[in-house]
Amino acid sequence: MSDILRSNELNIRSILIELALEIPDKEVAVFLSSGVDSQSICFALLEAGKTVTAYSFTLDDRESRDFLMAKHLSELFGFKFTPILLPSDISTLKADILTLHKRYGCRKKTEYECTWPFLYAYPAVEQRVCANGIGSDGHFCLSKRGVLHFKNNIDEYRSQYWNRKNGGEYNQHRQLASEYNKVVFEPYRDKKIIDYFAGTSWYDVNIPKQKQPILNSFPEYFEKYKVYPHTNFQLGDSGISAHFEKLLNTNWNNHNYKSVVGIFNAVNRGETKYEQRKLI
Repeated sequence: MSDILRSNELNIRSILIELALEIPDKEVAVFLSSGVDSQSICFALLEAGKTVTAYSFTLDDRESRDFLMAKHLSELFGFKFTPILLPSDISTLKADILTLHKRYGCRKKTEYECTWPFLYAYPAVEQRVCANGIGSDGHFCLSKRGVLHFKNNIDEYRSQYWNRKNGGEYNQHRQLASEYNKVVFEPYRDKKIIDYFAGTSWYDVNIPKQKQPILNSFPEYFEKYKVYPHTNFQLGDSGISAHFEKLLNTNWNNHNYKSVVGIFNAVNRGETKYEQRKLI
């Protein structure tokens, strides 16, 4: 595996460490998952002499791959690990969705589903600086739409990604961080890394492995465990997207929508309300 990790010359190690060294705090929180983006940030922080505390969320009725991997890496590399359990009850979800809409301006499906866990994550963080890997996808073009339309013109994809008004739920993260007096550390959004990837092709950054320059950056760490391919954290065994789909079986779906997008649109139009749970 070490040969694969070193098989591409693109390497962002020095930039990640340089950005980590700019953090004045000794202790840094990282929202850690099974993705190489957040993992590489942990490794950069370690190389910069920081103390890492890993935070990872999962629904309270399961342990997702992201959660289990974060827990495993914390044991492997000596991070303090803080679990965040997301409530799986539908009444709480209804209340949270109205909060996401009214307070945090969520409108799109991805905004609701990807911001929701952080309603619980930010309040749990004890450190001042919160690090995450958001923005990394903008460099690698791994979405279905991206591969289909921009695989041979990845710089156009990147341009559109970085010009989006709320890519990666940027606005919601900034608001949540501000409310809890946190500073967000998002190195993959930094201009130094954006400039580094400019002009590289899809094949340069995803061959022989997805996000190869990240794998190249810390091979001595990545070779110690199984590296998983990219997935969106709200999908797969996290159950988050499926949890939201349960709304289709509630009184919020009085129009018989086939997709939860219809529910979100109804919320956006102000057609839904939260009913207080009855105490038995």
